[in-house]
Amino acid sequence: MSLAAEGMIPVLGGCAGALVGGPDAGAIGGVMGVFVGQAVERVINFFGIRIVDCWTNWFRQHTPEERDAALTELANLPAEEARKQASQLIDELVLEPIDAADREVAISYLSLLPLALDRALPRQANTGLRSLPPTISFDEPAQLLSLLPMTLPPYPVGAEVPDTPYKLDALLGCGGFGAVYRASTRTLQHLPLAIKFCLDPALAKSLQREQTNLERLMKAGGQDWSPRVVRLYGYDLEHPTPYLVYEFVTGGDLIRYVAEQREKLGRPLNPDEVLKLIEQITEALAFAHSHGLVHRDLKPANVLVESGVLKLADFGLGGVTAARAVQTSRIGATTVDTLSAADQASLFRGAGTPLYMSPEQRRGQAPDPRHDLYSLGVMWYQLLVGDVSRELHPGWAKELTLRFQVPRSHINLIESCVGWFEERPKTAGELLEQIRGLSNEKSGGTGAGPSPTNEIGNPAQGEPAIVAAPLVTPSTVALPSDEMRLGLLQSKLRQLNEVYKSLKVVDGWVWVLGPAAGAAVAWGVFAIESRLPVVLNLFGLICCFVLAWYIRFWREGSLQLRRIELIRTLTQEFPAIVQSWGGEVMLHDAEMVQRLVQRYATDQPPLGTD
Repeated sequence: MSLAAEGMIPVLGGCAGALVGGPDAGAIGGVMGVFVGQAVERVINFFGIRIVDCWTNWFRQHTPEERDAALTELANLPAEEARKQASQLIDELVLEPIDAADREVAISYLSLLPLALDRALPRQANTGLRSLPPTISFDEPAQLLSLLPMTLPPYPVGAEVPDTPYKLDALLGCGGFGAVYRASTRTLQHLPLAIKFCLDPALAKSLQREQTNLERLMKAGGQDWSPRVVRLYGYDLEHPTPYLVYEFVTGGDLIRYVAEQREKLGRPLNPDEVLKLIEQITEALAFAHSHGLVHRDLKPANVLVESGVLKLADFGLGGVTAARAVQTSRIGATTVDTLSAADQASLFRGAGTPLYMSPEQRRGQAPDPRHDLYSLGVMWYQLLVGDVSRELHPGWAKELTLRFQVPRSHINLIESCVGWFEERPKTAGELLEQIRGLSNEKSGGTGAGPSPTNEIGNPAQGEPAIVAAPLVTPSTVALPSDEMRLGLLQSKLRQLNEVYKSLKVVDGWVWVLGPAAGAAVAWGVFAIESRLPVVLNLFGLICCFVLAWYIRFWREGSLQLRRIELIRTLTQEFPAIVQSWGGEVMLHDAEMVQRLVQRYATDQPPLGTD
């Protein structure tokens, strides 16, 4: 942490203003939440290169044991102690007076380092020490960037998210999309949640266009829900900090899991072990494709692990992050040095880059399940070579055969994923049948294929196998958890109530502003030249009335559009509840909306079948 602070000091002055745009720039005052909706630069782009340069120089002068000990000490540092040490370091190293906002940025970022390292570094089974994964080198600053947090969190731990029922219990990470917290609610304290905040205004706008896919994912959560897919419980894309509420998964991502397995086994995963991991991911895709969903951003960072069971995450976000990746970077073997620190960190984390995109997806073709299968093929290759930063080069098949002794049958399936678009399996369901057939041949069985695994090669208990189904239009079913949508309902009702209050105020403008302005003009004209005809004074009064009417109708028009939008959202997302109120017509009654706001703020009734 001391080395990181030393690297940050030269660029610390004015960093808050450089990182934040808008009227609040330079006036952060220690409140991280003001970054929301204003960030114009990721913090890693500002500090990252300087930090890893200091780290690299230190690593070169010390033994591997000393390196691991230093990483372990920092990764194990508790959050409160990390912030205390960060504050002391900044005060000791800064020799001149520093703006409070710049100081808070530096302390906040430094105190995130232990969390980032804890999530990124596997723990050695025999010593408990942390060490770099095999794919990261002490000598490569670009690779070390993947250990750093991307941005600052919008809220402190322990805070309640404004206008929602959620309390933030722990910060889980800060990535390219935003910040992720473990959260809870008063009504469902037994159910841990993961809230993902979108902190990039550009991504937030793109996320609005993904609302149809988000609703489709939520409506797919009926009795046949797959244990291979992380549940989406709710979202609010119009909140000051747009967020999505997911099932909380206790483990890390696939990158960390594979590194831990490699450390545990003392060797890389063999082709059969990799096949079992790929089978679980294919099961998740088969479920999604059968419900008309395409992930579009499949990568190791989006595969989470809970007790050895793989779960595919971030459905509904793929179109946002993948499109942004295509726009911001064209990853190639010779272009890494031209990328920003954030893009380099994403590359070596296997996240947020076009590395996994099919050629068709890069060209902007419509979402298709075969795009996901291409990404799966790239991941399959990377898991076999043990490097999630590797591109799928022209000689990949020969490399797998000669260097890693991968069976030809496995290579054939990878080729079917990454080959000609027309010859790929139409959905993951088709590929899943082939993978299970291959597993059966290996085990000598003749049944329907192996059941899901909770460890490499160990069957999970009580989990049904996922049966491939044709691509269909999803049917409307009950949402996964009614209570989880209470926050969204309350928020929309409050917003609609505020619109009605504003409309009432605007309605009185013409009778207050008009006469007041007219009287002022008339008095002014009379004071300047009392000999002017009375008719001119009357003309000035009439003009002010017209101006007041114009202002009123212009403002009223924008409010009415907002009112219609909120009513449409409520009727679409909570049809049964709106019907229980007496239908959409009740939402056009300002007094009725006010009563609903008061009722749901105090009683918190159940949300019926919505």
